[in-house]
Amino acid sequence: MKIVLPLFGLVALLGIGYGLAFVGVIPAQKMADKSPGFAQTLIALHLAKAKKPKIAAKPAPNPASVSPEQEAISAEKKQLADDKAALAKAQTDF
Repeated sequence: MKIVLPLFGLVALLGIGYGLAFVGVIPAQKMADKSPGFAQTLIALHLAKAKKPKIAAKPAPNPASVSPEQEAISAEKKQLADDKAALAKAQTDF
């Protein structure tokens, strides 16, 4: 009985702390951002979200390395845009 009461008190304190962190009263995400080691523990307890890795932007394709298929597709897109503009002009004139 002497061990049960302190153990119950410890579990209650941990539960209260977890509940406050889960609700957002305790800023667990900020603590995770500051300490990478502690962040793993908070993530495992579902109190913080893992940082997403940054993805490097893709470099623009070199115009000299454009394949003939891509060239044909871009020419068709340009032709369709021109036809669409001509159709819109014809509709407004009508």
